[in-house]
Amino acid sequence: MDETGIRTSTTKPPKILSSCGKRQVGLISSVERGVLTTVVCCCNAAGSFLPPFFIFKRKRFAPRLLDGAPSGSQGATSDSGWISGPIFQAWLEFLVEKTRPSEQKKILLLLDNHESHKFYPALEYASKNHIIFLSFPPHTTHKLQPLDVAVYGPIKKYFEQEIATFHKAHPGRTITPFDVAPIFNPAYLKGASPMNAISGFRVAGIWPYNRNLFQDCDFAPASITDEPPVNIQSPPGANVQPYSAENTLTSHHVTSENKDSPIPSTSFQVQQHKTPPPTPSVASDEGTLTSAVCGTLTIVDMQSKASNVLASICPIPKAVNQKTTQRKRKSQKAEIFTSTPVKEQQKEKFTNSEKRECCECKEWTHEACSSYIGIGSYFCDECQDL
Repeated sequence: MDETGIRTSTTKPPKILSSCGKRQVGLISSVERGVLTTVVCCCNAAGSFLPPFFIFKRKRFAPRLLDGAPSGSQGATSDSGWISGPIFQAWLEFLVEKTRPSEQKKILLLLDNHESHKFYPALEYASKNHIIFLSFPPHTTHKLQPLDVAVYGPIKKYFEQEIATFHKAHPGRTITPFDVAPIFNPAYLKGASPMNAISGFRVAGIWPYNRNLFQDCDFAPASITDEPPVNIQSPPGANVQPYSAENTLTSHHVTSENKDSPIPSTSFQVQQHKTPPPTPSVASDEGTLTSAVCGTLTIVDMQSKASNVLASICPIPKAVNQKTTQRKRKSQKAEIFTSTPVKEQQKEKFTNSEKRECCECKEWTHEACSSYIGIGSYFCDECQDL
């Protein structure tokens, strides 16, 4: 499940044909910036889609806003055109109506960390209707969200083409919110195909599950803001020997011969005792093992040298160190929203959102139980009498 925004004006003009050498080519387009409309889409790994859910930037919802929309579509309105907690709960009711989840047929809903997805009444409603919310890690939806990977790109491309066609067929006419659904319908039917949905889950490594899908090059952009590692000093008196192939072979040989003898004490340093010379077979095995380890280390050294040469030719840019400031918002992570700890945290936040703190005594009071009218600083009834 994910949301995307579409506007009633073209943001990327389509390609047109013109005579060779002509410098200025005219194109019919909208003069206005357009009005934002949010579309909520949902699909599964089998390629099935839930009908879209439109969120219009209006005060009141009119049924004719959905004239010409894809079959089964529903809609709502908001002041900004974006999704909110109550609208997300309305979409959940729409999801339950279409899918009918049960105890034996639960739904795992993958979504991002938007605040509307943590709306406590929606979490409570999802738990009662056997829906589990699992969020993506922050800043990874462009790689892990199937809709972002393979569905929304084609839909927006076809939507831009439909807007250009509308302007050619109706020159000088402004696209209103009542025209959004008829224009979006053909673009949705072309872009929301089962093949795109299946490809989105496969490319993201969700289904079929592939934990080794992403390589080191996918994490290379994160190295721009990497900080130097902190040097951890070893405690005084600790004898730590550097790693080498010879020390490893010697330690292995000593351990294999003395594994049946009792160990009087333990220490960080392996004491080498005088042992009889190895037999020719053991010596040949050690020589083969030593040559194999040396050959492996040689290959690793060559690869490291090659990477160093490439880094010197085209180094990765590094961000300038900035002053660390206190974060105003807590860092997010991938978590199960419908789990008990997260729900309890959101319940407390939802309860406190309806309360106000007195500027005098610092006590919290429910806003509906006080005489506060919503303007200026808040003082409880007891502090106002003083």
